[in-house]
Amino acid sequence: MTEQTSFQSHYDDNCHTAPFPNPGAQVTDIYQCFELCSTWKYAVMTFAQTQSPAHCRCADNDQTWFNQPVTDCNSPGAWVPYRQIAPPTSSAAVIRRRKDDQHRLKVEGLSQKCPQGQRACRVPEGSDEAYECIDTSHELESCGGCIRGEMGIAYDSASSRLPIGVDCTLISGITANGVACFESRCVAFDCEAGYLLVDQQCVRKEL
Repeated sequence: MTEQTSFQSHYDDNCHTAPFPNPGAQVTDIYQCFELCSTWKYAVMTFAQTQSPAHCRCADNDQTWFNQPVTDCNSPGAWVPYRQIAPPTSSAAVIRRRKDDQHRLKVEGLSQKCPQGQRACRVPEGSDEAYECIDTSHELESCGGCIRGEMGIAYDSASSRLPIGVDCTLISGITANGVACFESRCVAFDCEAGYLLVDQQCVRKEL
């Protein structure tokens, strides 16, 4: 069963226009923003529903708007923060859950399979049968596929060892917390100095 990400409006729908540290990613609706920020504490959405495309930003804390004056939600550029009802899953918890899933599958004699929506990705320096189940549609370090190859039905298949995913954290020009894996694609929303955010990618400025 797929886990649902649940957010609720923060500070009773108070809106803000304070400058945000990053321009954000373009989304079609608030639910796409919630999915994009599923591993973050806050999802921040452009409030004006008539504005298209809308912009979504993810945040680990409320420093940008804490103690800042609120504004009319119909004001141009106004945005509203949403907080996860349950804390985002930590990396340690994700690893524990994956280990539990793998142990359960092994006991059931399904060592070549993963829960629905996940892939059996090879692990670094592991044996030919070592893998972990990953949701590559949202895994930051294996976005879009298994970065070290996927465990196939035939373990000796050459194609099963080909890297087909991307480690979003290694893409040049993106800040440490300025990228997310969304629908199997690395989505940048904050760039390093010397780069511009263009179509959710960080592009080096021309000299």
